Amino acid sequence: EAGVSVTTASYSLNGGGRISEQTRQKVLQAAERVGYIPSVSARALKGQNARAVGIFVDGVAGPVYGQIIEGAQERFKSEGWGLIVGTLNSSVQELAVSLVRDSLLAGSIVMNGGLLTRAAVGFLLEKTPFIVLDIERNFLEKAPGTSRICRIEIDNRKGMEALFNEIKRKKRSRIVFLEGPSSSWDFRTRKELFFDLCKRNGFREPKVLSCDYKAHGAYRLVKDTFAAQQNYDAIVAANDEMALGALKALKETGLRIPEDIVVTGFDDIEAALWVDPPLTTIRVDYKGLGAVIAEKMLQLLSSTTPVRENILFPADFVGRQSSG
Repeated sequence: EAGVSVTTASYSLNGGGRISEQTRQKVLQAAERVGYIPSVSARALKGQNARAVGIFVDGVAGPVYGQIIEGAQERFKSEGWGLIVGTLNSSVQELAVSLVRDSLLAGSIVMNGGLLTRAAVGFLLEKTPFIVLDIERNFLEKAPGTSRICRIEIDNRKGMEALFNEIKRKKRSRIVFLEGPSSSWDFRTRKELFFDLCKRNGFREPKVLSCDYKAHGAYRLVKDTFAAQQNYDAIVAANDEMALGALKALKETGLRIPEDIVVTGFDDIEAALWVDPPLTTIRVDYKGLGAVIAEKMLQLLSSTTPVRENILFPADFVGRQSSG
């Protein structure tokens, strides 16, 4: 199509060889006309370095992961890197290992470290730069000494202390805590931190409702709980989605928010501002987190020596009308 040899076409597309800019543009224009897309697997077989990073999550639904992926993708794209997104069921873990083994992924990012199998973790740590979130602090200590690894942690302590202080300031003490799945280190940590604050300040232990982290599950549990008993004056949810479900259930039972009961969340998703009343919560800049993840991965990819780093990502209190 371009009227050049296969070798010249190849060099023009991959930036190799001594090809004039005029010839390169001629080949690129021909490639665009015929809809040519390079074969990633063929490039791997040729021994070229992969230019893609994998990011793995437990599901693509919900507002948080979309923001993280958007922030990461913008940064990777600016450096000419691709981003492949997968969900963390067992078959996708096998796929992630396969992509790394076949040199199709240069690095791996895991948003839910507690869901990874030991075998998958071991392989990914050994073969590629690795970033992991939502996993125990001692994970770094267990990593091989040759790893290029970064663990990123949201500042749950600062967030839960701010929420507890808000509850205490409003003189509420009969608390319901909406917890998320136990597989999540972040959810477990938020619960442990809040319960410890209650204990140290002489509050009675909150009632726990175990949810799936989504709004509809929290809605059903809160609706059933308050239909039978309404002597609680605060709900603390481990994320905003559960808090929004709780708000809807409470309003349907006739309770006034915040006069009768205070509600708080964690994350500051967009809906937290638009719900009635707007939700008091902890803001995490998830798009900014995505950019930090991408920047750190780019640094790990360029490193030739082992790296073992922990990053604490900020979380800030946002007071709104759901707590008065």
